[in-house]
Amino acid sequence: MFRYVLCFIVLGPFLGAFCQAGDPPAKRLRVVAFGAHPDDPESGAGGLIATRARQGHEVICACGATFRGGRQFPGRPEAEVRQAEKAAPGQGDKRMSGSRSEWLQVEGVKVHCLVAGPETGQPVLLLHGARFSSANWDEIGTIALLAGAGYRVTAVDLPGYGKSPANAAQPLTWMLKLIDRPGLAHPVVVSPSMSGRYALELASEEPKRIAGLVALAPVGIGQHRDHLARITAPVLAIWGENDTVVPVAQADLLVSSVRSGRKVILAGESHAAYMSNPARFHEELLRFLKELRTR
Repeated sequence: MFRYVLCFIVLGPFLGAFCQAGDPPAKRLRVVAFGAHPDDPESGAGGLIATRARQGHEVICACGATFRGGRQFPGRPEAEVRQAEKAAPGQGDKRMSGSRSEWLQVEGVKVHCLVAGPETGQPVLLLHGARFSSANWDEIGTIALLAGAGYRVTAVDLPGYGKSPANAAQPLTWMLKLIDRPGLAHPVVVSPSMSGRYALELASEEPKRIAGLVALAPVGIGQHRDHLARITAPVLAIWGENDTVVPVAQADLLVSSVRSGRKVILAGESHAAYMSNPARFHEELLRFLKELRTR
């Protein structure tokens, strides 16, 4: 049985304290969030409801998105997800892309990833933001799309996220060890939000090690301002028009600093624009990958 908690955005701090202090892990809450959206800043209401979901509670967003555990269903209301679950019980945890789950060793610590596509295809490395994991690339169809187009896709759970345990290695060291693995040499790196601290350092300090960078509002652009000009790989920057976490001005800084950069703004979207508008994101991603083939 669920207990219900109604959460308005102004009650976010109250719900956080309630769940942390008064809710034993064995109890599951059904949280109905009004006025909050999972694309909100990661430290705000969106981060709060995502945290509750990862703790095993069911979160229903009145804005039209649904969480199940750590999985998000953008643009799919609760009733629609529940109906699909009833029609195919037990199918919710199965991957849609035909990808396989693999474990790698990086700096002596296990790393979980999802892999799909032909071994001879151009490697595409999918990172993720702080509220997400490799599974989200499966849920929005990115893995299936790229594998079907002939790319070798690897979606990783970064250290301390998803199924991957924490790793004390520095981000640059970790990334270099990762792309030393078979099937990951000279990848196109797709980097949303938090993963910018991994991708931007790699792209600027070891520019010849990557084939391209798809920047999905990654953090750390300002911190790497003096080194952005070192990035020689083509860069595609995809931003939500209303991003308040990493403002569009950061996209302008990035594309104006690198040797070859292009910016795409998704109208009406916020921080995790690729999640809330996967169709447009996929269109631009495939276009960019095709452009790389002609270089």
